[in-house]
Amino acid sequence: SEMCIRDRAYSGSDLALIKLQVGVNVAEFPQLNSPAATPLQIISYGYPQDKSPGSLWASKCQAKPYLRAENGYGDVYRLNCSNSVGQSGAAILNSAHPQQIFGVLSARVRQGTDDYNVFAAFAPDLVKDVRGLVFGAKDESRYFERLQFNDRHWARNVH
Repeated sequence: SEMCIRDRAYSGSDLALIKLQVGVNVAEFPQLNSPAATPLQIISYGYPQDKSPGSLWASKCQAKPYLRAENGYGDVYRLNCSNSVGQSGAAILNSAHPQQIFGVLSARVRQGTDDYNVFAAFAPDLVKDVRGLVFGAKDESRYFERLQFNDRHWARNVH
């Protein structure tokens, strides 16, 4: 379903890490980065609900700061392109260097007659935390809670 924000009450916490039991071969591991320059030229890929089922679409546009983070996750950026239900959660890539991921396509904002999409950018501390978890340098995280999924059930804080 579509997530909609009203009155700027958005947390920006749209990130999950999933550990797979079987390794996946990738040509190049993506780089998580915090956006520095603005405006940003970004691209994202998704499967919009208003298009043919299973068809992958690209969105290229510009992003500008919208909401400063107070929770440590990262700032929220406003996009000048349209995205549809089904694209939420897409990686936001740097157009100039597509191996760099700046954040996650997060929500649609409606304020009066204004209607636009936003993405949650990765804060430097969050990027450092994710790298530590992914590459085995740490087991605990300030940003993530460990969950275990087994046969349609899940449990919290499983070590």
